[in-house]
Amino acid sequence: MSQPFFTVVIATFNASETLTKTLESVLQQSFAEFEIVIQDGGSTDDTHKIITDLNDPRIKLEVAPDHGIYDALNKAAARAEGKYALCLGADDYLVDNKVFEDMHSHIQQHNEPHVIYGQVYKGEGSGDEREDWKVELDEKNIWVKNACHQSIFYQTELLVKYPYNLDYKVWGDWHLNIVLFTNNDYQKIHVDRFITVYGIAGLSSYTMDWNFIDDKTKIGLEFFSKVFSKKKIVEDGSRFQAFCHLRAGKMSKALPYHLRKTVTTFRIKRYLFPVFVWFWKRKIKGEKVAE
Repeated sequence: MSQPFFTVVIATFNASETLTKTLESVLQQSFAEFEIVIQDGGSTDDTHKIITDLNDPRIKLEVAPDHGIYDALNKAAARAEGKYALCLGADDYLVDNKVFEDMHSHIQQHNEPHVIYGQVYKGEGSGDEREDWKVELDEKNIWVKNACHQSIFYQTELLVKYPYNLDYKVWGDWHLNIVLFTNNDYQKIHVDRFITVYGIAGLSSYTMDWNFIDDKTKIGLEFFSKVFSKKKIVEDGSRFQAFCHLRAGKMSKALPYHLRKTVTTFRIKRYLFPVFVWFWKRKIKGEKVAE
């Protein structure tokens, strides 16, 4: 096979229940210049059998111990031969068989940008398929909202140059996107096209990344000092931490911020109302909290 244009990078570990749909969505693409690089952490279910039974030379499997999803993605990206890489979870799948064809056309139209991205749908069973982020990202709004990497095609050399930070077990993709979207040396293009349906059972759906949360202010000072004041970065970082503590039910850490802001600003709806909402959802309705 000639050098592929796209590499689909997938980290797996006991993914037999969902992997078939993921792989089929890629193998059915009308644009055939791609490879699938799978980094498996030592599955003990039928994951390996699913891959080998497909008997497709475009699928390249390596089995080796890893230190989590992002370590596995880094290992896979290092083996990628495609010009552009798309990272998928083992429970994600492409929305239709024209994704690669359309994105290849957009990439050529925009003279091969460093990063090109679209939108994702929330996974089936969630009760509401939704558009994840349908605005063009820049060095400002990437501070407050991550872009799903399942919708982003990176030039592969960028994933090698800027590997995922393994300190961030859940939001390593957000950190990577911050690194790239705040660097004006790299061209980023948004296209109005849905790319992936992402699974809601993944790690980021039910786990908080406390290292990232604790480092949010430090990250802001490192990457956003040219677009935001130090005061705003510190305040936003504190508010983000308080929100995450509230979401996780860590009231002893969330309340001081909300009470202080209520007293100093008299904005009860903004700062105390979320506390009441949390109490109602978690204590009365019994909803599960992220940990």
